[in-house]
Amino acid sequence: MATPCMAMKFEARRDGMMRKGISDVDSVLTVRELARLIRLYGIDITNVEPEPADEPLSGRSSSAVLAETSGGLAEGVLRLYYYSRLKKEADKQYFKKMRSTGSFREAALQVGDTEVKVAIVDGLTGLEKLKASLASGKKYDLVEVMTCPGGCVHGAGLSFNASRDDIKSKAKQVYQIDETEAINLPCKSPVLINLYENLLKANNDIADRKIFFTRFEKRNVLL
Repeated sequence: MATPCMAMKFEARRDGMMRKGISDVDSVLTVRELARLIRLYGIDITNVEPEPADEPLSGRSSSAVLAETSGGLAEGVLRLYYYSRLKKEADKQYFKKMRSTGSFREAALQVGDTEVKVAIVDGLTGLEKLKASLASGKKYDLVEVMTCPGGCVHGAGLSFNASRDDIKSKAKQVYQIDETEAINLPCKSPVLINLYENLLKANNDIADRKIFFTRFEKRNVLL
């Protein structure tokens, strides 16, 4: 797999990503490493025929793409929550505040008779602001933390261009993809519906849905 995130090299080797001693992920390349291989082998990507991803990844929704931007992961979660509660899609203006900039931002979104309070940390400098907000007594239903400012579009595995305009341009492209994708919610994907309703039940090795969850432990590291 190719990723903008350097941390996925470590994550792919975590115990939770192993089945009977075999990793679920064969190999992890950063986007920068993939680009070097393309240049090394003289591949002209402008003349390569596109292919859909293998199932079930081919059935991903544009909500998954939003996770590449700061605030996008929280937006994807709330989109699905809104749809599951009210059986209709939320207006895009509903999430406008979550798409703003700043190392720490908050939003209170009304879903039916429930108010959902969200905090977004954009880069680790926002953690102090989150800590201060919690210390003042505020509570949140959902907290999103992106280590890389701007989100995965500014990941360590991408090009070294770190200008604000470049980050904004990449985020804009993500939102444009979201506007044009046919499937914008995972619950509307025929591939994912088939995965949950049929394939999981028929395959004993993956029937336990715990494989979709993981847990993290505090690690004492030297920085």
